[in-house]
Amino acid sequence: QARRPLAWRPSLRRDLDRPGSFSRCKFWARVGPSTMSTETRKLCVTAGDEKHEHQKLLPDAAPRKQCRMSTDKLPFCPSGEMVFNYLFFRKLFTKLEQQGLAKNGKVHYFVLRNVSVRLMDAVGLNGVEEHSRSGFFVREPKHHDIWYSWKDLLTELREYGHPSAPIFLAERIFLTLEQPESSRLAKIVSVLVMLVILMNLVVVVLQSFDQDDCNELMPWGLEFGRQCGSGLQNIFVLIFSAEYFIRLVCCPWVRPEVLNYELLLNDAIPNTNPRDFGEKEGRTKFERVFFFLFAPANIIDLISILPWWITHLAVALPAGSTSFLRVVRIFRIVRIFKTGRYVQNLQVLGVVLGASGRSISILMLFISMVALVGGVLLSNFEEAFSNIPMAVYWTFAQLIALKNTDFVGNKVVTPTGIFIAACIVSLKAVLWILPIGQIKAAFDSADSDMKHMQNQCDTMEYELTKPSWASWYGLSHSVRIHLVFYEIEPGGKVASKPYVRSSMPVPILETHGISHILDVPIPAMKEWWQEIVSGESAIALEMLWSPSEDMKEAPKPAMPAGKLSLRILQGKCFPKGDSTRWRICVNLPVGLSSDAAMNSQETSSQSGGTAPLFGGELSFDVDWASAGCRAPESPSPEASPHSASRFSPGGKRDMLQPMLAADNFDTNDFQRAVLGLLQAQNEQLAEQSYRLQALERQLAAARHASTIAE
Repeated sequence: QARRPLAWRPSLRRDLDRPGSFSRCKFWARVGPSTMSTETRKLCVTAGDEKHEHQKLLPDAAPRKQCRMSTDKLPFCPSGEMVFNYLFFRKLFTKLEQQGLAKNGKVHYFVLRNVSVRLMDAVGLNGVEEHSRSGFFVREPKHHDIWYSWKDLLTELREYGHPSAPIFLAERIFLTLEQPESSRLAKIVSVLVMLVILMNLVVVVLQSFDQDDCNELMPWGLEFGRQCGSGLQNIFVLIFSAEYFIRLVCCPWVRPEVLNYELLLNDAIPNTNPRDFGEKEGRTKFERVFFFLFAPANIIDLISILPWWITHLAVALPAGSTSFLRVVRIFRIVRIFKTGRYVQNLQVLGVVLGASGRSISILMLFISMVALVGGVLLSNFEEAFSNIPMAVYWTFAQLIALKNTDFVGNKVVTPTGIFIAACIVSLKAVLWILPIGQIKAAFDSADSDMKHMQNQCDTMEYELTKPSWASWYGLSHSVRIHLVFYEIEPGGKVASKPYVRSSMPVPILETHGISHILDVPIPAMKEWWQEIVSGESAIALEMLWSPSEDMKEAPKPAMPAGKLSLRILQGKCFPKGDSTRWRICVNLPVGLSSDAAMNSQETSSQSGGTAPLFGGELSFDVDWASAGCRAPESPSPEASPHSASRFSPGGKRDMLQPMLAADNFDTNDFQRAVLGLLQAQNEQLAEQSYRLQALERQLAAARHASTIAE
């Protein structure tokens, strides 16, 4: 509509003057400044409420992209622009907090601006010159507050997104082959590569059988030549080779920051202990190729395809080189490690092995030293060992629990040799215990990091997708009510037996007004197979809670008092036919006394079918503070001594002392007065206990909400 003349949109000025119209200006600015008329630009510049006064989008604002959540649908192909997820910015904010750049959970504007500029430079944008126009966040500071919490940044990212950074064709191809989470096509490619890897391993295993057995087990092996399954082997290797060489050709034009967000975080937040004043620019094309060739995953890919190429290109090898080719073919099994790129648990194992490499190397060094010393000593006292290498080998085998090999079965017989062997076995336990503890600690750390990242992702998704009713859902904010559904037959007769019962919470414990339109599911209205076919039944319900003035002014937690209005609008996916109508009975606890604790009201559908229409409003006057549930009040001066004794300890002074001083002292009356006083105190204690429990629940809910927010 931005291309239409302004006269065609007479409501434009009225819409822009409304609060919240700033989003329309953002949309038109994103569509393109050239499509906006002069008057539209003026309106967009002046539109918006005071909340966004510091960050109005000018008509020449750079295009921006909305952040992605893990629940969003992936594009079929990698996008031509970088799309960050919210978890990346959460990690960035957490890293700022870990480096001590946050104060009370807030980061200063200057720090965020520097981070934004460095991010823009890292993704190929001009951060120094274009930050005020297209920065990642906080393009202009608030005049009243220059400290920003994570919630402030999250709100800004949800509303404005992040600047659009281009991704080149080579990078898009590389993403398709390297990162399965970049697009649906990348997921398909990763699944196909995984299947090819597994099928290749099956072929390698079957080729170890005899030729006849292999042909019987694999008749579909596409045999080319003498070896069984050689045709499939050729196809698999060509697929692996094509994948490797395509990535090799693309890598000179692929920026590492596009693939690895950890590198991007390191570029955005520099080291707190710098050694060089100058900052290194991005990698050159030669450096990108060098890092690609010597990356561990790419070395595995190269080793997995080299045997096939050496076998087929070694036409000029001298005679007797077949043993060399057999050794080279063994490396085909290395292809199984390619699965680690697509399986997260294998990645954790790789991280643990990498972190434990030093411990493992120290363990092997100590074992070698002990084996050498023990072997030298044993060779001097035991005749079974004719030389030192044999004794060292025997000692090494004992330390690593190696059995069923030559020379391992030899036994020491002399007392000195037995003593040396006992010392070696004792050292064996000590040598193995120390690195195992470090390896376990590394594994626990990697597993904890993975779980923490998953929890952060889940918390982020909940913060971004939580429904509006989540603020009053819970034991300390809402009360459950029952919905009873009755079937109305075509003749107008209401069934005596309920068709189904359901429940829902209502926010009558809240001290502020609440208005919502909710979709209330009815799980048991249809059979499970009907829900699979046509979906779960539900009703659309409009709810309005208006607390009374006494409840608003009462100390929290306050007793519910006010008016609750419910209007059932329409059903969804109801069973039965068009001739069947429904009656819904709503049971709500409006008080705590036994005589008027429950109020039941009914409404009937005006039509039948799978989406029946309802009408009429159900109004409930809630007053839990009446009928003995109010807080104890001070007695009036005209109240009798007996009534005073039920509300305050002053009744004891007004009633018990005259009774004790009277000449006609009656023990029964005195006992009744004391019992009345004890009963009143018991009621007060019960009321105070209820309020304390409510306060504890509210405090626990506040702590839980604070934990989720952090």
